[in-house]
Amino acid sequence: MRNRSCGAQMIDDSVPWKSDLAKDTHALSSFLERYQQGKREAPSAALYYKVERFCFVSAFAIRRLIESQKLSDEMESTSISARVYQKRKRGYRELDIMTKGDIHKRYVLSRASRRRIKISTLCNMLIHTADFVVAIYPSRSLRIFFNSAPSARALVEVKIEDVLRLVADAANDDIVSAQWIRDASTGALKNVRKSRIFSEIVSTAPRINN
Repeated sequence: MRNRSCGAQMIDDSVPWKSDLAKDTHALSSFLERYQQGKREAPSAALYYKVERFCFVSAFAIRRLIESQKLSDEMESTSISARVYQKRKRGYRELDIMTKGDIHKRYVLSRASRRRIKISTLCNMLIHTADFVVAIYPSRSLRIFFNSAPSARALVEVKIEDVLRLVADAANDDIVSAQWIRDASTGALKNVRKSRIFSEIVSTAPRINN
């Protein structure tokens, strides 16, 4: 059996990452569609697990793609619509292993402000959240609630269909033109543009100094 090195180039290869994102998005979309069209009154434990796993794994994968500069500038500027709830000023128990999920006791759910959250911020919040709650409304639409640990001062609510759409966009994102400039003092390459829109780039880009 040949030895294979596991270097950064394997992680930086965006093809398998984006392919798995597309597969996971399709699988969860199909599962939720069957649930919403079915007659089962109570959601199964599998539904909660599938939503939870999809959000956490997708958040890590997309953040890794962003860090590896494998998503276009257009994709990185994408944001998602959210409702934000503030923490109660008094009368609640601090977050611990026994109070995780008790969002109604720690946040004022009767008042929400609307905000748009960039994809990078969304991923970081999901990865580090101290709370993660899947809420199912009478129409069988799903929303997720999460916060920004460790302070958890605010609770964020987003629609799962918006998350699915965002992940699908990331999976289909393709950089077709990019521009890099080499630092004259360090020799390091600096990316100044990466786009899903084709554009001819002059190869003799000027050198820069930090």
